[in-house]
Amino acid sequence: MSGRLIFHGTGAGHPSPDRGASCLSVHSDGRTLLVDAGDGACRMLLRDGVAPEEVDALILSHLHPDHWSGIPSLVMAWGLADRGKDATIYLPHGSRRFIEETLRFSWLEVRERRYSLECVEYGSDHQLRPEGFSITAHPTSHLDKYRHQERAEGLVAPAFSLSIVAGETTILATQDLGSEDDIVDLLPGHAILICEAAHVDVASVISMAADCGVEKLIFTHIPPDVESVMIRLGSSPKRKGSPSVFVATDGFSMAL
Repeated sequence: MSGRLIFHGTGAGHPSPDRGASCLSVHSDGRTLLVDAGDGACRMLLRDGVAPEEVDALILSHLHPDHWSGIPSLVMAWGLADRGKDATIYLPHGSRRFIEETLRFSWLEVRERRYSLECVEYGSDHQLRPEGFSITAHPTSHLDKYRHQERAEGLVAPAFSLSIVAGETTILATQDLGSEDDIVDLLPGHAILICEAAHVDVASVISMAADCGVEKLIFTHIPPDVESVMIRLGSSPKRKGSPSVFVATDGFSMAL
């Protein structure tokens, strides 16, 4: 599979019977990048025709559990499939120990692997180059309200949006934002915007995308009141140059 986006889980933090937790795969030149792996990631991948062991690299946007809690099951699936090719998990700075300990306490470090699993931390404006992709991380304000607790509680609170180059396509993927202001300066030069719908003004995002020449805008991370998102989309003013706008559902797929 190449040149495709698949939205495996499109829900926000609230549990939903219709939408899974955050999980998106980007396919390019025979390589597969997974962006977040919320609860049930393996099942969602299989449902959408992607074997979990096909994933070459995984990058987490931040440490809310609806974005990472599927990692232990994903790594377990890699072992059960007798995976042979190496894998990398890219993690926001300060979180590698937490994920590695989670895997260790899940008994996923005791079995000898035929592949190398590397956990790599990244930070603001870091450029990552998993094979087949180029990724630049941009900080968001999603978790800024917790900054004062970082040191006192021993926690880390970075959250990132991701500029992804896949082949000749430029994608800006946001999984959680503080507001649409987090991306206003990042939009120029991106053909596709994947925007979470839980913390932004939808009409403003559409307008911003049009101003910056975005060709396709896909809303994901949809809260339970999805109908209100659809209503807001329908009432948003359309003008010349506006991008094609989609509201993703689980399993939604798009060619790059």
